[in-house]
Amino acid sequence: MRRISDFLILGIQIALGYILVHFASPWTGNISLRIASFAILIAGVVIGVKALIDLGNSFAVAPAPHEKSHFIAKGIYSKVRHPMYLAVLLAATAYLILGFNTASLLTYISIAIFFSVKIIYEDKALKAKYPDYAEYARRTGALLPNFKS
Repeated sequence: MRRISDFLILGIQIALGYILVHFASPWTGNISLRIASFAILIAGVVIGVKALIDLGNSFAVAPAPHEKSHFIAKGIYSKVRHPMYLAVLLAATAYLILGFNTASLLTYISIAIFFSVKIIYEDKALKAKYPDYAEYARRTGALLPNFKS
């Protein structure tokens, strides 16, 4: 059974995404910025789709794993712990580049803070459910690959 907090988290994500897209003006900037923005957006989409494929039935919008989820450390998850959040942040970056203004910048910062907090909460929940997660988190970067290990 889904908790009310799960729906609240989903609602916040949708609202922040809508606000960013609403305030970004996709026709501002020169052609180089539009091309760079499009490339960043495509990278986000590719990462997001790969993450969904690798997660399979373990996908959940809520930061806490659901009852039937499994610990996934293969595919893109072998390099990055939270590729779905990386995908969203890349898409948000693309929109920020396209329509840079005060409102879109503040919304982007809000999205980054939101996912930073969500990562902390989700990592705690995953460590509690999966004994191997702590070691996995130590050697795998949250949003970018950990090149030290």
